[in-house]
Amino acid sequence: MPGLWASMLCRKRYVDDQLLDAAAGGLDAVVILGAGFDTRAYRLPRLRGIPVYEVDLPANTARKAAALRRRFGRVPGDVTLVPVDFETQDFRAELRRHGFTGGRKTFVVWEAVTQYLTEPAVRHTLEQLADLAPGSRLAFTYLRKDFLDGEQFYGARAAYEDFVVKWRLWRFGLAPGEVAGLLAEYGWREREQLGPAEFTARYLQPAGRDLPVSEIERSVLADTVH
Repeated sequence: MPGLWASMLCRKRYVDDQLLDAAAGGLDAVVILGAGFDTRAYRLPRLRGIPVYEVDLPANTARKAAALRRRFGRVPGDVTLVPVDFETQDFRAELRRHGFTGGRKTFVVWEAVTQYLTEPAVRHTLEQLADLAPGSRLAFTYLRKDFLDGEQFYGARAAYEDFVVKWRLWRFGLAPGEVAGLLAEYGWREREQLGPAEFTARYLQPAGRDLPVSEIERSVLADTVH
């Protein structure tokens, strides 16, 4: 997929920047949905002392726990691993069971996850985040709907044939203009949305990096409006 490497680098830097900015202003919790082997809780010193809840499939959570025990001898005290299947379980019920309650000023990271879900699961996830405290923020990524529909391939026809047609792993997408409306249904406001042009201007050009950025994936920052 042309531009995938730079897209991944830029989106991670962007989410880190937004998370650190929010932490500087005070946070009660961080929730990472589809955490996988995300390392933010372990490599960003500013998060120390802030409860971090890493949510993912049970098998992924077990692998993460084993990796953390190898590295630290245990799961670090500020981190709680929450095993859940977004398609079949109520992830907020599982979060509550692991100590997370509503009404907290929270930063939610939802990176490289939505494309693997169905639309009902995406909507249910947003619905379950509707009670977070004012000042909460949500950083997430999505794939362009015109790519998933086979209308535009953006130089990534092979990825479309594999991930969409053959394996049917990528299922959900949006048009850039649909994002604000979807978020508004669940009490969130789109603050900004970034794609290749924005990432290039913000990160690559200032660093003197001449790299293409994929048009397929876009990043969004939102905050609560209540």
